[in-house]
Amino acid sequence: MVSRGDKRARTRAALLAAARELIGEGGLAGVSLEAVAARVGMSRGAIYGNFQDRDDLLIAVTQAAAAPIEPPFEPGLTLRRQMRRQGAEVFAVAAARRGQAALAAVFRLYAASRPTLGARVAEETAARLARREAQLLAVYPAMLLPMPAGAFVRAVDALTGGLVSAHLESPDAFPEPVFAATFEALAG
Repeated sequence: MVSRGDKRARTRAALLAAARELIGEGGLAGVSLEAVAARVGMSRGAIYGNFQDRDDLLIAVTQAAAAPIEPPFEPGLTLRRQMRRQGAEVFAVAAARRGQAALAAVFRLYAASRPTLGARVAEETAARLARREAQLLAVYPAMLLPMPAGAFVRAVDALTGGLVSAHLESPDAFPEPVFAATFEALAG
């Protein structure tokens, strides 16, 4: 017997896959709720049972394809070793995400052009950064950080995005040692 939760998860996965396919075929402009529903042979009601609206669907597609890269803060490591390890982990994820880079970039541009969607993304980013700050402070006391914890997690986030983009554009110019050394330098 299939549980209601399993069916909902399969429906959501099918809707996300259909939206990804449509984005691949025609960009974000080709993604309407009707087109996604038709692609999977469902009604618009199936979409509204899983997503608030088109923007919510697009956010979910992007999050599934290009979730933020957030290696855990590991107790027992010096901040310098922690950051070197994070740089190496960010590099590994960046290399694995080459095929999803275009989707993430297109979504960022799209969100920037739509104030309501941009505000939703900004809220989610603020919550994610607050969560990362709490995780950091659970492992490292504020006095051991080279800057306030909130600024530190924002710097790590910006470094992550910048290095990933640079690596995707020019892999040979931004190899793993550059990631590791850059993150390590942030530790002071």
